[in-house]
Amino acid sequence: MISVGMAAGMAALSSMPVFAVYSPENNGVGSEVQIYNEYGAHMGLDEGTKNADISDIYSETYADDYLHAGAYIISDSPTTDKEYDPGVYYETDSFTYGDGIYVIIQDEKSPEKFYTMIKSTQNLAIGEEFIWREGDVGGRLLDDKYTSTHMAGNYKDSGYSYVSYDTSGGKLAAQSVEKTEDGTPMDEQEEGFTYLYLVSETAADFVQRTANEESGYEEKAQASERAYMPVNNSKSDASPFNNWSNLLEDDSNDYNDRIARIGGQEGDSNTRLYSYSGQNVIVAKFAVEIKEGVGELTWAEDTAYNENTDYTQTEGTITVKEGESKTLYFHTQYTNTWGRDGYKNVAIRYAVNDESVISYVGQSEEEDTESFVLTGLKKGTTTLTATLDSEDGKYAGGATVILTVIVE
Repeated sequence: MISVGMAAGMAALSSMPVFAVYSPENNGVGSEVQIYNEYGAHMGLDEGTKNADISDIYSETYADDYLHAGAYIISDSPTTDKEYDPGVYYETDSFTYGDGIYVIIQDEKSPEKFYTMIKSTQNLAIGEEFIWREGDVGGRLLDDKYTSTHMAGNYKDSGYSYVSYDTSGGKLAAQSVEKTEDGTPMDEQEEGFTYLYLVSETAADFVQRTANEESGYEEKAQASERAYMPVNNSKSDASPFNNWSNLLEDDSNDYNDRIARIGGQEGDSNTRLYSYSGQNVIVAKFAVEIKEGVGELTWAEDTAYNENTDYTQTEGTITVKEGESKTLYFHTQYTNTWGRDGYKNVAIRYAVNDESVISYVGQSEEEDTESFVLTGLKKGTTTLTATLDSEDGKYAGGATVILTVIVE
């Protein structure tokens, strides 16, 4: 079901059956579509795909060295003063919902490597290929734009790069972590625990891609706007017919982790590593504690990020003319989400003391009603109170803002 080369190159690195990565009915050995070469690298589905000879580079020893090349440090900072030996390390293992989580990558010898951080409730090991499976409530990507990096885009020109996200953007809810006697989080946690994984291309794919680029068979993979945002090597969409995808039209998504450029709200720069063969090998595994945070509330007339926003203010005054409407947002900062400001779609309750003076519409679910609009109905003064509700496992509510509204 798998090529001899694939078995030789990856069997020692993985306790999970490699053949689970693709559908043997459609693209296994003996099928009409041969997707792997003898080394286990993807051959490409597009007509005329060419591959460079990597027989003098790729070996089981190379694959093992590739897997264990980097040092990966989870921290609440993107920088560190320490130099680590290859392996997985914790500078921080406890975060509060809303904090920034960083994985610092010290792998300066592999500048052409791509890394992606994912979350999953699957209990996997370093060396296994990450494959999304139906029912994995942990999801796959971390729903943020910092979760991929090209090692060549080192942070501040140092010898390392990093991937990061804030836990509120990444939708990680509160969870405790079991530790060993020396205080290190255990590799295996209770059922349903959400792990963080750092994945990279499998060794065979990495060698094949870089060899193809040097031979001119492929365009060199680029970074889009940000050094930590790798662009897919051939096409800029998530189509299963991507040159390096192992999905055919009727395949199940179970055979590919679907890490791809998704665009959408954040534009073309919102790109995720798309593994060539549909395999992303796990190079680091982290189990971290997430503590429930305390929601903080403020108001503004726009959602632009303001690092000087004061979330300690509980009272304020706003003026509007009679018959005038203006935009008014209430948003929360779950502790400090370091740049992801303006969370306006949270559970907030509103109360107007005198509804004959003003009206206020929060998050409207009606298509013909505009959201976050304050309207002055008649001259006078009243109060508008916004109260943040709790969200279980994420943050405690209760924060209140009372605005005195003057209608002129």
